Amino acid sequence: MKTYLTAVAADADATAAVWFDTVESYTNESDVESTDLTYAASSAGAKVLVKSAETTAAKGAKKAKIAYKVLGGTSGHLQIYVNGVGLLQGSGGQTYLSGALELSGNNGIDVQRIKDAVHLNNATSSDVTLNAYAGGNDAVTISLIQHAVTTAGADYSNGERYATAAALSGAVSDATQGTYTRGGLGTDDIITLTVGSNVVTATVAAQASGSTSGTQSRIASALMSSWASKYGVNGTNSLTAVASITNAAPNVISVQGLDPGLRGDQIAVSFSITNSATGPSSVTDTGAQFSWKIGSTVATADNKTDSNDLIFTVESNDAGTILNKVKTHSTAAGAGNYGVSWATISEPVTLKASTNTSNSTSIQAYSQAKQVESRSDVRPAEDGVAGSGDAESFSRVHWLGS
Repeated sequence: MKTYLTAVAADADATAAVWFDTVESYTNESDVESTDLTYAASSAGAKVLVKSAETTAAKGAKKAKIAYKVLGGTSGHLQIYVNGVGLLQGSGGQTYLSGALELSGNNGIDVQRIKDAVHLNNATSSDVTLNAYAGGNDAVTISLIQHAVTTAGADYSNGERYATAAALSGAVSDATQGTYTRGGLGTDDIITLTVGSNVVTATVAAQASGSTSGTQSRIASALMSSWASKYGVNGTNSLTAVASITNAAPNVISVQGLDPGLRGDQIAVSFSITNSATGPSSVTDTGAQFSWKIGSTVATADNKTDSNDLIFTVESNDAGTILNKVKTHSTAAGAGNYGVSWATISEPVTLKASTNTSNSTSIQAYSQAKQVESRSDVRPAEDGVAGSGDAESFSRVHWLGS
């Protein structure tokens, strides 16, 4: 037992509570014995070993990280400074002008230019870590399409719902259409939009009978309403929202990542219409006329948020606020100074995250604002936090015989 309890006592993460079953209580042998102490009494005199965890564990210091977003599509020049020293310079085979790196305007190419090995070594020499990746203000559109009601020469190619002309013709044939009032979706036909982990369903508010004109906009309006109720600022699931949706045009829905940084990049998007086969308001097969296109093509590979922007980050290699190497926004020399300069391209946008998001309670914890912050790209410096509710540590293990 002594060997076992000695190991428990030496384990910093262990918790334990051990008492003697009975302790014969007396001051010395010649005195009258006092009442025995027992385990049930849980008296301090009966303790062998007590190790309790802290109520709140200690937390280590956090390394600060700053981030900028650069708009793609325009070539220009960029320089990143730490302690007054430009990181994007050297002999790494890149092109420079007046001491600044030349950018192409294509985020894939420019990510590699920024992350040239020479630039990364420059960053290490300045006690920071440099990184860059594609993305920023990512979005994608969903175009709602109405196919013609025909069994011959059906053009399926401008939407994603039907893979062949035969599939489209079978779904919206004149013979089937004749069963229903021509035009629109029924109130029991289910429209579903999925953006990352966010899912909403909707139906058109009222059957669009007669002419089908404007039914796509009814679909868009129904989804807008459902999304606002669930993932809007005051929605029932607003704290888990990953994107916002807007009507870019009457028949076009725009999906925009809430976070202008990495969390808004490459979010998968899907859309569907499930037509009801029954129900008094069903115009099911007419609803089958409607299709959609996500992104710029009918290929499903682009069914995700995307952009031609890029993000670059600079992280202090030292944790905490005192030794923070990206503390003060300035291109001048000085410990903790950081900054950027640019030419021709648009001014780089500073990405933001609230202070104290790791070791202290986030000031945006109960607001959708935390979803809008770039918490994957930006990290404020934080000093370590000591544990609270100090652990009890008591041991009489050395009393035990070997």
